[in-house]
Amino acid sequence: VQQWLGHLGGVRRLSPKTLEAYGRDVGGFMSFLQEHLGETPDCVALSSLRLADLRAWLARL
Repeated sequence: VQQWLGHLGGVRRLSPKTLEAYGRDVGGFMSFLQEHLGETPDCVALSSLRLADLRAWLARL
């Protein structure tokens, strides 16, 4: 996530407030996934998410 935010700030030149919001939202989603899946999400876990997983996250917002 930090590399992605670094790219957005350096290459795409997004504003600090945008980066802060993206970091907060993605961090919250990753925290939810860790609890929901019972493990730290990796690329394999992210690529195998189902609609039900996203709905569970939205229900928590």
